[in-house]
Amino acid sequence: MRKINTAILGCGHIAGLKQPGDKSFLNHAKELKLNKNYNLVACIDNVSKKRKSFAKTYRIPFSFNSIEDLFKTNLKIDLIVVCTNAKFHFLNLKEILRFNVANILCEKPLCEKRKDLNLLNNLLIKKKTQLFTNFNRKEDKTIKNLKNIIKKKRMGKIQLIR
Repeated sequence: MRKINTAILGCGHIAGLKQPGDKSFLNHAKELKLNKNYNLVACIDNVSKKRKSFAKTYRIPFSFNSIEDLFKTNLKIDLIVVCTNAKFHFLNLKEILRFNVANILCEKPLCEKRKDLNLLNNLLIKKKTQLFTNFNRKEDKTIKNLKNIIKKKRMGKIQLIR
């Protein structure tokens, strides 16, 4: 099976940019690098210093200032992971959909207005692009149930949670 060539849009914290004293271990770049099915080939951010640091940290061969700059190249991208500020998601998704991308994973929320969601849906259908969104695990019924079990100490003393 061919690896999924992936680009990350937005090189901040959720994507994997480390800040001094940051102890979090969950981020998109790290998970993509650890998964043998993905090839993290590009990152996009309009802040040059942040983008270059991110590319160096995760050994990403290509970095771009904009979505348009990425698509001016012949680089084959199968998946774009959108990790920008939530207020830019709708604009970012519209911009990405100008190009031929088969798959997009976007952090939540996708957009702030229902009319924007309807527009995105129409564009996705027209372009035959699949859009996936991350979900908030704290609202998952299974996670809520587990939290209750832990609170009630029904499983004994916790030794490790990861």
